[in-house]
Amino acid sequence: MPGDGAPRGPRPAVLYIPQPSVRRGPGAPSVLLVLLVLVLGGGVAAAYRYWPRPPEPKTPSAPATKPAAPVELPPAELPAQPVPKPQPSPGGTSPAPNQPIVEVKPSEPRGTRSVSSSWFEDAEGLGRAKKEQEYANVPMIIYFRVDWCPYCQRMDQDIINSSSVREFLANVVKVRVNPESSPDNAELARSMGVSGYPSVYVVPHPGSTPEKIPSLSRKADEPIELSTEKFISAAKAAGIRQAQNQVVDGFDKLKRGDTAGARADLDRAIELNPRNADAYFWRGEADAKAGEMGKAVGNLKRALELEPDRKDALFALASIYGGNREYDEAITYLTRAIRVAPDYAQGTAFAQRGYNYKMKGDMDAAKADFAEACKRGTASACAQAQP
Repeated sequence: MPGDGAPRGPRPAVLYIPQPSVRRGPGAPSVLLVLLVLVLGGGVAAAYRYWPRPPEPKTPSAPATKPAAPVELPPAELPAQPVPKPQPSPGGTSPAPNQPIVEVKPSEPRGTRSVSSSWFEDAEGLGRAKKEQEYANVPMIIYFRVDWCPYCQRMDQDIINSSSVREFLANVVKVRVNPESSPDNAELARSMGVSGYPSVYVVPHPGSTPEKIPSLSRKADEPIELSTEKFISAAKAAGIRQAQNQVVDGFDKLKRGDTAGARADLDRAIELNPRNADAYFWRGEADAKAGEMGKAVGNLKRALELEPDRKDALFALASIYGGNREYDEAITYLTRAIRVAPDYAQGTAFAQRGYNYKMKGDMDAAKADFAEACKRGTASACAQAQP
């Protein structure tokens, strides 16, 4: 009935935006933890190639009614591996370091510009709003409303007009559409799957897919609860969710060997959410697969800046530096890994640090680490711990 917030006329089909449903189980590691495998003479790229690959992730699927929560990559158990046997160079001395890896810091995401404080109106205004979003590099909100809807009146008066929401929208491109005011507006609402009023969509980044926010959108005659806190948090969550979906896409492409495609998806994830440590970690892995170790180091270090206790990034950096015979750097990251998780994978970090000490010629430190790894369950380190 008019006045209850349901659109008049035939109900349009709802356009659901698929969201991957891959999730991490409770208490599992954050992402794949990477084993250190140092391949002497083969180069750092060759060493990286022997890292264990992640298990097959669950097939992403669309949700039944609501967009999924931010997806996360599946965990992988990292089995203990035999301790590599060092191969002394001619003359009996440890191999000389390769040319040191020069870190290439990741590019900072494109900055933002100020936007108009006014709302763009209707389908005609949406075109101009898209241009402003591209120019300003900020999110965009598309708000469908009708005059007779009491929920829309509350949204206008109590939510959008509140000081906290006005402050939030100061850096957002804003579009307001009344589907009953013109055929073009009605067609826009139909094409975007509007099934009740109000309906709110977020476009987190220029060119992103518009995402309907269920907690701010009414379906037919169902009631909804509106609040300023819900408006702000739900709008912000859309960008975080889409960024993590891009990480999953990049992860899948990297598994299939499409390194270029993976890097493009991960760059997109970083643009959507510059604080997504998963995106930087997997961007680093993609760089290493491409043989660009300076970029790999830069992205892995950025992941650690965001999540200082990430075991996978610590092992990855140790692997890259150890594979390049920069043993002191490898030892630094393995020491951090030991501090974070000394018992992980039966003390693998101790075994790998012992190997780096051995390659440096510090046999006392090497044997101490091999003994610790042996005590924690890495059987292959036991022989190395013998006097």
